Amino acid sequence: MTRVLAVVGAALVLAASGWFAWWLLGDGVRATAGVGPAEGVVRVTECHDGDDGDGRKTGYECAGTFAPATGAERPIVLADARARYPRGTTVPVRLAWGEAYETSAREAAAVILIACAVASPGVLTAVWLLASARSGEPAEYDGLVMLGAALPLGLAAIAAVVR
Repeated sequence: MTRVLAVVGAALVLAASGWFAWWLLGDGVRATAGVGPAEGVVRVTECHDGDDGDGRKTGYECAGTFAPATGAERPIVLADARARYPRGTTVPVRLAWGEAYETSAREAAAVILIACAVASPGVLTAVWLLASARSGEPAEYDGLVMLGAALPLGLAAIAAVVR
């Protein structure tokens, strides 16, 4: 019975951590990966070099007017634009977190890595539960603690480099 509870617990922990990562970052994954049709276009009014607040260049940010497929136009920021677009350029975009995003494999990879870092504590807990279910008693977890500390930090560092 203990083994069954461990397997069920592992499944629940995996489901919960996957749901939480998707709830937190799913819009960003969908927008940057280009899942589904574009939600509209941004008509660019200005572009400038973007920075991260500490003065490090992060690419381009463009301001413009978002014209959705249906509804009224409104001002919006095109975050992490691929290029410094000339005024009047229309760019197909998807929305996430109140900003417009172009399809970008690099940005999608960064957001997916961050989602993996968010989900990793749940995954490691599920691994421990499954290891305990296999042996029938609580598994040694010293290695999992080290992996649990290193994995999210490593994934976040890789995401920062990719981005």
